[in-house]
Amino acid sequence: NTNNHLDFSSRKLLRIYGYIKIMLFLPRKLLLIFKIGKMINVNEYFDGKVKSLALENAEGNVTIGVMEAGDYEFGTSSIEIMTVVSGVMEVKLPGENSYAKYNTNENFRVEKGVKFQVRLLETCAYKCQYL
Repeated sequence: NTNNHLDFSSRKLLRIYGYIKIMLFLPRKLLLIFKIGKMINVNEYFDGKVKSLALENAEGNVTIGVMEAGDYEFGTSSIEIMTVVSGVMEVKLPGENSYAKYNTNENFRVEKGVKFQVRLLETCAYKCQYL
Protein backbone atom coordinates (compact mmCIF):
# COMPACT_ATOMS: atom_id res chain seq x y z
CA ASN A 1 0.00 0.00 0.00
CA THR A 2 2.82 2.39 0.80
CA ASN A 3 4.34 1.81 -2.65
CA ASN A 4 0.99 2.48 -4.33
CA HIS A 5 0.67 5.73 -2.39
CA LEU A 6 4.13 6.85 -3.48
CA ASP A 7 3.40 5.90 -7.07
CA PHE A 8 0.16 7.89 -7.01
CA SER A 9 1.92 10.93 -5.48
CA SER A 10 4.75 10.68 -7.99
CA ARG A 11 2.33 10.52 -10.91
CA LYS A 12 0.42 13.49 -9.53
CA LEU A 13 3.62 15.52 -9.19
CA LEU A 14 4.67 14.63 -12.73
CA ARG A 15 1.26 15.72 -14.05
CA ILE A 16 1.49 19.05 -12.17
CA TYR A 17 5.04 19.53 -13.45
CA GLY A 18 3.75 18.92 -16.98
CA TYR A 19 1.10 21.67 -16.60
CA ILE A 20 3.65 24.10 -15.23
CA LYS A 21 6.03 23.27 -18.08
CA ILE A 22 3.27 23.93 -20.64
CA MET A 23 2.38 27.27 -18.99
CA LEU A 24 6.02 28.37 -19.04
CA PHE A 25 6.19 27.99 -22.82
CA LEU A 26 2.89 29.68 -23.70
CA PRO A 27 3.27 33.14 -25.28
CA ARG A 28 2.84 35.99 -22.80
CA LYS A 29 -0.08 37.46 -24.76
CA LEU A 30 -1.93 34.16 -24.55
CA LEU A 31 -1.37 33.99 -20.79
CA LEU A 32 -2.70 37.55 -20.45
CA ILE A 33 -5.87 36.53 -22.29
CA PHE A 34 -6.32 33.62 -19.87
CA LYS A 35 -5.94 35.98 -16.92
CA ILE A 36 -8.25 38.78 -18.07
CA GLY A 37 -10.48 37.15 -20.67
CA LYS A 38 -13.77 37.50 -18.80
CA MET A 39 -13.03 40.86 -17.16
CA ILE A 40 -12.98 42.95 -20.35
CA ASN A 41 -16.17 43.96 -22.15
CA VAL A 42 -16.26 45.47 -25.63
CA ASN A 43 -18.66 48.38 -26.25
CA GLU A 44 -19.62 49.88 -29.59
CA TYR A 45 -21.71 53.03 -30.21
CA PHE A 46 -22.75 55.31 -33.08
CA ASP A 47 -22.60 52.62 -35.77
CA GLY A 48 -19.10 51.54 -34.75
CA LYS A 49 -17.60 55.05 -34.77
CA VAL A 50 -17.02 54.86 -31.00
CA LYS A 51 -15.53 51.70 -29.49
CA SER A 52 -14.25 51.00 -26.02
CA LEU A 53 -12.95 48.26 -23.76
CA ALA A 54 -14.47 48.25 -20.28
CA LEU A 55 -12.58 46.84 -17.31
CA GLU A 56 -12.46 46.92 -13.56
CA ASN A 57 -9.16 47.32 -11.74
CA ALA A 58 -7.63 49.15 -8.75
CA GLU A 59 -8.89 52.47 -10.20
CA GLY A 60 -12.47 51.13 -10.30
CA ASN A 61 -14.58 50.93 -13.45
CA VAL A 62 -12.71 52.26 -16.48
CA THR A 63 -13.14 52.31 -20.23
CA ILE A 64 -10.40 52.87 -22.78
CA GLY A 65 -11.75 53.86 -26.16
CA VAL A 66 -11.38 55.38 -29.60
CA MET A 67 -13.70 57.80 -31.42
CA GLU A 68 -13.65 58.63 -35.11
CA ALA A 69 -13.97 62.26 -36.19
CA GLY A 70 -17.54 63.50 -35.76
CA ASP A 71 -20.10 65.02 -33.40
CA TYR A 72 -21.49 62.96 -30.53
CA GLU A 73 -23.82 63.33 -27.57
CA PHE A 74 -23.31 61.14 -24.53
CA GLY A 75 -25.36 60.65 -21.36
CA THR A 76 -23.94 59.76 -17.96
CA SER A 77 -25.25 57.40 -15.30
CA SER A 78 -22.39 58.17 -12.90
CA ILE A 79 -19.72 60.83 -12.48
CA GLU A 80 -17.11 60.44 -15.22
CA ILE A 81 -13.54 61.66 -15.46
CA MET A 82 -12.56 61.73 -19.14
CA THR A 83 -8.89 61.92 -20.11
CA VAL A 84 -7.72 62.48 -23.67
CA VAL A 85 -5.09 59.82 -24.37
CA SER A 86 -4.29 60.84 -27.94
CA GLY A 87 -5.63 63.66 -30.10
CA VAL A 88 -7.82 66.66 -29.35
CA MET A 89 -11.37 66.58 -28.01
CA GLU A 90 -13.76 69.54 -28.07
CA VAL A 91 -16.37 69.21 -25.32
CA LYS A 92 -19.51 71.15 -24.45
CA LEU A 93 -20.50 70.42 -20.86
CA PRO A 94 -23.98 71.07 -19.43
CA GLY A 95 -24.57 74.76 -18.71
CA GLU A 96 -21.76 75.89 -21.03
CA ASN A 97 -22.41 78.03 -24.13
CA SER A 98 -19.33 76.96 -26.06
CA TYR A 99 -16.98 74.04 -26.59
CA ALA A 100 -13.74 73.74 -24.58
CA LYS A 101 -10.69 72.09 -26.16
CA TYR A 102 -8.88 69.26 -24.37
CA ASN A 103 -5.50 68.04 -25.63
CA THR A 104 -3.57 64.84 -24.95
CA ASN A 105 -3.22 64.13 -21.19
CA GLU A 106 -5.87 66.71 -20.22
CA ASN A 107 -9.08 65.69 -18.49
CA PHE A 108 -12.53 66.95 -17.58
CA ARG A 109 -15.30 65.90 -15.21
CA VAL A 110 -18.90 65.19 -16.17
CA GLU A 111 -21.57 64.96 -13.48
CA LYS A 112 -24.04 62.10 -13.09
CA GLY A 113 -27.33 62.13 -15.00
CA VAL A 114 -26.44 64.73 -17.65
CA LYS A 115 -25.77 64.89 -21.38
CA PHE A 116 -22.69 66.41 -22.98
CA GLN A 117 -21.47 66.96 -26.52
CA VAL A 118 -18.14 65.93 -28.03
CA ARG A 119 -16.76 67.20 -31.33
CA LEU A 120 -13.69 65.64 -32.96
CA LEU A 121 -11.85 66.82 -36.05
CA GLU A 122 -9.73 63.65 -36.12
CA THR A 123 -9.70 60.21 -34.49
CA CYS A 124 -9.12 60.46 -30.75
CA ALA A 125 -8.34 57.99 -27.94
CA TYR A 126 -9.66 58.44 -24.42
CA LYS A 127 -9.87 56.96 -20.94
CA CYS A 128 -13.05 57.27 -18.89
CA GLN A 129 -13.08 56.57 -15.16
CA TYR A 130 -16.49 56.07 -13.53
CA LEU A 131 -16.85 57.31 -9.95
